[in-house]
Amino acid sequence: MIDIQESVKLLSLSPGDLLVDSVIGTVGILMELAIDREVDGYQYDSQFWKIYWVSRHDSYFSYNGPSYVEEYGLKMSIAIGIYDYFPVNSQNKQEKI
Repeated sequence: MIDIQESVKLLSLSPGDLLVDSVIGTVGILMELAIDREVDGYQYDSQFWKIYWVSRHDSYFSYNGPSYVEEYGLKMSIAIGIYDYFPVNSQNKQEKI
């Protein structure tokens, strides 16, 4: 049995990591961690990631632009499979020719 909370603890996010939501056809790139903990004028105790989303224009759910996502919720979404996660620091990188 997979311990999801342990998977979340082990997950380390970095700027440049790629998220894919294959259900609605969007791709997200982690841009930066919101250090000041203030998003749109509200103060939070949690950390937020700024993610730039790109989607097909023919999709009902299309969205292109930045959004802020709380870090623990984002990690949980990755751990349970809502997003396919491709870290920028992956050991499986292929060398460009």
